[in-house]
Amino acid sequence: AQYDTSDVYAEQNAGNINLFNNSSFRFNWNVGASTSTFKQNGGNVTFYSDYGTTLATSGRLDLDANAANSSTNTYHLNGGRLTVGYINQTDTSTLGTFNFNGGTLKAATSRTDFMQGLSVANVLSGGAIIETTNNNITIAQNLLDGGGNGGLTKTGTGTLTLNGTNTYT
Repeated sequence: AQYDTSDVYAEQNAGNINLFNNSSFRFNWNVGASTSTFKQNGGNVTFYSDYGTTLATSGRLDLDANAANSSTNTYHLNGGRLTVGYINQTDTSTLGTFNFNGGTLKAATSRTDFMQGLSVANVLSGGAIIETTNNNITIAQNLLDGGGNGGLTKTGTGTLTLNGTNTYT
């Protein structure tokens, strides 16, 4: 990872990142950076409610910025698996972008607010792969065509409800 006063950048190509005790993965949280980017090209990012036994119901990927207004925060899901309780953004002064590009987004629990409030959620050429397992989730976020005609693949026995204005192929 790199850090200076203007941006934060991290890239994961393999291995596991485990977040315990309903942790949040927050961008620019009191750092003051203007740009934060996380590229998941492979490996697993998994949120747990304890010390690695139970998947987190309230662990979240938070694209907000606290004390870093007008920042740009981007999560690229290019490969691997992101297992999370939910994804959100509540600070409208932040530009929060989630890019689907071939990695798998797995729901850790059933939620009616699994992904919403982001500035942008793009489906790129690698497509969006959403795994529900036995969970029922709702994505109210607009899933936009980010270029390359990427589609959506749903796996798992749970229900996926899309409530946004979607423009992906």
